[in-house]
Amino acid sequence: MTSLTPDQEAMALGWYGYGRWDAPYWFVGMEPGGDDLDECVRMWNALGRQELIDIQGYREDGDTDYVSPNAEPQRTWQKLIWLLLAYKGQEPTPAAVLDYQHRYLGSGNGESALVELSGLPARNNGVDVPRMMFRDKRTSLIREQMFQHKPKFAVFYSVDNSKGNKYVDAWEAITGVNPLWREEPVMVGSTACVMTYHPNGQWSKAYWVAIGEKLRKRFG
Repeated sequence: MTSLTPDQEAMALGWYGYGRWDAPYWFVGMEPGGDDLDECVRMWNALGRQELIDIQGYREDGDTDYVSPNAEPQRTWQKLIWLLLAYKGQEPTPAAVLDYQHRYLGSGNGESALVELSGLPARNNGVDVPRMMFRDKRTSLIREQMFQHKPKFAVFYSVDNSKGNKYVDAWEAITGVNPLWREEPVMVGSTACVMTYHPNGQWSKAYWVAIGEKLRKRFG
């Protein structure tokens, strides 16, 4: 990708994902999925160009449906919901996971926020998007919001620290913890922070349930 339009650049700086900053549970990832940048811009404009938007409004406006009663589990979110339900002491059954995805995940008035380090969509790390654009500003804002709103936990998913990605560096900048060890929760102010594999790189349900239970037993 060589250059961005003014609207695309504004979104790259100003859009941080779904939900609300004062949600008690945060999942902080790399970037939105998908590959239609112009559709993301239209969606962001239609929903008021807020830092965090209601995922229900996005899915109603867009083509991909993950929140209606007939929708299928979204493969990244499913693992995060396993963790969250385990943290809450609930059994992450398929029905419970799908219900949470349909009704609560990333909702504008819900308990979980899906925060993105980059505001530019990509299907995978091999897609050429300017991931480092506004990186310092975005990590600083996420850190400020975390200390202001004090979520109960923040899960940072991806351990890829290769050139052009540098996700571990970003998580350490947000938390102020260096080194931040994978799967080892640490208290940062009032928030339990933990770095994990990306959900698409670690499929085991036991892995995500164990992290949720560890967070609950230590800090819940």
